[in-house]
Formats: sequence, structure tokens, C-alpha cells
Amino acid sequence: MKTNSSILIAAACLLAAPFSLPPGASAQRLGEQEYKAHAAEIEKKNHYEVKIAEYEKGDHTQAYSVGIAYFHGFSGAPQDYKKAGEWFLKSAEKGNPLAYIQLGDMLNYGKGMTVNEAAAYKWYRKAAEKGNAEGQEKLGDMYYYGKTVKKDYAAAAKWYGLAAAQPGSSDANYKLGLMYMSGEGVKQDYPTALKHLLKADESGNDSACVFIASIFSSGKEGVTRDPAKAVEWLSKGATAGNTLAMNNLAEAYAAGDLVERDYTEAYRWLAVLTAKSNEVTTENLMASISKKMSQSEMASARAKAAESVKKYVTEEDRENKEYMKTLKGR
Repeated sequence: MKTNSSILIAAACLLAAPFSLPPGASAQRLGEQEYKAHAAEIEKKNHYEVKIAEYEKGDHTQAYSVGIAYFHGFSGAPQDYKKAGEWFLKSAEKGNPLAYIQLGDMLNYGKGMTVNEAAAYKWYRKAAEKGNAEGQEKLGDMYYYGKTVKKDYAAAAKWYGLAAAQPGSSDANYKLGLMYMSGEGVKQDYPTALKHLLKADESGNDSACVFIASIFSSGKEGVTRDPAKAVEWLSKGATAGNTLAMNNLAEAYAAGDLVERDYTEAYRWLAVLTAKSNEVTTENLMASISKKMSQSEMASARAKAAESVKKYVTEEDRENKEYMKTLKGR
């Protein structure tokens, strides 16, 4: 399970916000000893026990920071989900929507607490009603999947829409865009779907590229077919590391329907995809394409593939691939 992004962002702020080094400070410019002294001061003032003391003196805003420290084992605190929950609750009692989200997540996913989707729903709703975009999106998820409430696509779209209207809400825009594509909970509307998917892409959601490409590849009501744009968006998604974009781009080059047929490019992206995943169909398509190329074309394709694998396949990708192999072998 992925670590909740708001936790990581909050933790980063916790470590950096209260005290900062002078602009442009570095070990070279300040001198090693002075630099270490600044770093030690920052660490000391951010220590979780200091924050607890500040809380006990009446600064109740510190409760959330202490919760984060316990949740992740930051700022000198031992990792302790139970204590994290206790401090998040203290923060929530003071009306902090970020604490509502953390409590909702802990209850939703059983992190230090017994899974209780009904209780998670209540915390998400409190955050959502306070205007918190993440709370609105998570509440939308509860309605979309019917978790502890009756599945309600219209309600999901409503909450996704409220979240999507706020800056940086890439996932909410992505989910709302897909709903406008499919007509779930809203009237099917491809131009509106495209608008939300483009916003999702602007905020860093590379999965949006695949569906933007899908709209342009066939042309939908209100959107003119544009094969060149479809390939452009698939390329953007592929270079960002999205495996579905890689697959679709490789197939487009192999088929020659959206772009001029290019087996070398198809082979290149399939090689990257194969290095990232365990899909047998990908390996089979690579073998099929190999038979259609001359020896010189094959040599060029392998050289480009090796270069691209080095560029786009990370050590984490390789570890994930091996992990998935072990799961399939069970």
C-alpha cells in the first residue's frame, strides 16, 4: 500500500518549517562545524519531546506534528501507530482536518487500528465538509466503491468535483474525467472529460495521458479525431514511466494505425515494458515483431531498447518485477 501523500508532505513540513538554514547555506560556505551546529539546532528544536512539551504548555497545534512523528518514527520518536492515533485524535478534537484524514486512513486500512470503514467514512466526511480536498476525494471513493455506504456514482462525482476544483487535485480530476468518459453518475461528456484529464496531467498524473490519447485516437462526440495528438500523449505517458502508455504506444507503432509503422520503436517500448513487468503477452508480441525485421533493423532495435531500458527502468522496477514473480509462483 502506498504511503498517504499528505502524511509525507506534512512530515516534510514538520522537519523543515520551524527553523531553516540561512539562504544558500552549505557545508562549504558555512564551514563544516557551523553547518553541523545549524543542523543539530534544527534537529533539537524539531524533536518530538520538544513538541510534546510545547503542546503541554498550551500550543495544541503541535498535536498533529507529534502524531506524524510517531506514525513514521520521525524526529526522534519511535514508530508507534497507537500513540500516533492518540495524538491525531487530540488534533482532531481541535478541528484539524488533516488529523481527520489520518484517522480516517488508519481506520480504513487498519494501520494501528482495527479496520472500521464506517468510522473512516465519518472522519473523511468531517474533512470534506471543512473543504479539505483530500477528504472530499476520499469521500468520493467511499461512494464510488460502496464502502460502508450504498454505491452512489452521482454522490461520488459530486465530491470528486468539489476536490477537483481545488489546486493540485490530480487524482480527483483524473477520477472525474473517467466518470465523464463512461457516463457514470454524470451525463457522458467527452469535452468535459478531456478538460479534467488535462488538469490531472498538469498536476502530475501520468495515467491521464492514456485516456487523453484514447479520446484523440478515435475521436469522440465534441472532440475531433487527431492521431498525432494521440501518439503525442502516449509518448508523454510512456516517458513518464506509465506502463499502459508504453503498451499502447508499442501497439500503435506495430499496427501503424495512429502513426507510421515502426517496428524498431514498437520493439523498444516493449523491451522497456518487459523489463518492468511479467506480462507474457508483451514477450510474445516482441517475438512476433522480431520476425518482421531484417538483421540490421533488429540490431538497431536492440541497441535502442538497451538504451531505453537503462533510461526508464529503475532498480525499484526490477525489485517489483521479482516480487510479482514470487506472488505468481505461490
